[in-house]
Amino acid sequence: MIPDSVKARHILLEIKANTQVEYQEKVKEAKTRMDSIKEVLAESPQEFEVLAKAISQDPGSKDKGGNLGWIKQGEYFIQEIKRAITRYLQISEYI
Repeated sequence: MIPDSVKARHILLEIKANTQVEYQEKVKEAKTRMDSIKEVLAESPQEFEVLAKAISQDPGSKDKGGNLGWIKQGEYFIQEIKRAITRYLQISEYI
């Protein structure tokens, strides 16, 4: 059974650049940083809220530990989050 909503949270790393070259460099830096964050979370998933509060650049969810609340299909507000939630809803199995 596929749920009609998911409880979502995230850590946002914003990328600001003036040129395409600068943008590409910042994307590489952000990917390296996210890989480090993912390594920490693989070892200590309970640290997500602490990391989100310290690292996330989303002013709307940072102070809430990255919590986006319950999101139903069709309520997506950013394309990247829409894709991630859609993938999650399609591949998750529930007991």
